[in-house]
Amino acid sequence: MKEAKFSDELIQTWLGDGHSIKQYYSKLIINQGITSAKSIGERNEQRNFSFFDKLFEKIPIWSDCSILDVGCGKGELISYLSLRFPDINSYNYLAIDIVPAFISSAQQKSNTKKFQLINFIDPSFSPNRKFDIVLALGVLVTRVQYYDLFVEYFVKKMVKYANKYVLFNLISYIDPSSPNYSDPNRVGHSTVLSTDTLYSIMKNIHCYDCKMEPYNIFPDATDLFVQIKLEHCVRNSCFFGY
Repeated sequence: MKEAKFSDELIQTWLGDGHSIKQYYSKLIINQGITSAKSIGERNEQRNFSFFDKLFEKIPIWSDCSILDVGCGKGELISYLSLRFPDINSYNYLAIDIVPAFISSAQQKSNTKKFQLINFIDPSFSPNRKFDIVLALGVLVTRVQYYDLFVEYFVKKMVKYANKYVLFNLISYIDPSSPNYSDPNRVGHSTVLSTDTLYSIMKNIHCYDCKMEPYNIFPDATDLFVQIKLEHCVRNSCFFGY
């Protein structure tokens, strides 16, 4: 049952914000070109895999694991896993995004993986299965209305569809003088969630373990990488970070 504070009206508001964000990225693709990493908001032309390294640090990947990639962009996770785990290519993978050009680009990376054009918070996105790993890299750093509630709703839905791990990142601090974060309270702009607020959200999520680690990928901001472990599980796996 959906919590009362997450009303249908509120979800529709977030979906409207998602439409605005989709339009922003569609214009960015036109200006930067689909092959540039800047089309997904990167600062440089090439994709920075440091984000994935930190997100997956000490997280097991095994041959038949299932992955839900929320906000998949151009399928960068496929490229990352091929680079880091070249012997593991049979994983079950579903990727979703709100930007049509991103989905089209991602589909070109693999004809064995599944891709879907949809907003994760859309009530119509309701898979009939769970995934071993549910991740959202770079999704929750973008401001929407009622942002704190949005993060809570989003993370709880991630947990709902995860068997073992939920992985995501947020921005916990920005340098107010940095031109890269000119208007953090505006819908569609990079924004901040305080660690206290995130701790408050996590108190309402049942899990085996939770790790929150700050990391400065850029000098003008601190990302907070979150790993939620939903059960104690040890099996034959490959790890990155050991």
